[in-house]
Amino acid sequence: MTAEAIRIDKFLVYARVAKTRSIAQRMVESGAIRIDRRRPANTACLVRIGQVITTMAKGRVVALKVERIPERRGTASEAETCYSRVASQDAIDA
Repeated sequence: MTAEAIRIDKFLVYARVAKTRSIAQRMVESGAIRIDRRRPANTACLVRIGQVITTMAKGRVVALKVERIPERRGTASEAETCYSRVASQDAIDA
């Protein structure tokens, strides 16, 4: 059975955007994460397929479109199937 939504902090860890859940929670709380151009209210905010998560990485804006909801933190290749990178201009227009 596949979930329809997942907490943002869990998604960031399962998709290997953040190494630990506490780091993911700090990213959300500090405002470093946006979901569909909006700052999540808290770390329990749900993410659904089709939403765009935006963050900064190495001084660049990174936009990831959620393609599937992961059930666990798997291998790196498994994690990459959870999202697709969105071109920067597409992320701004979304």
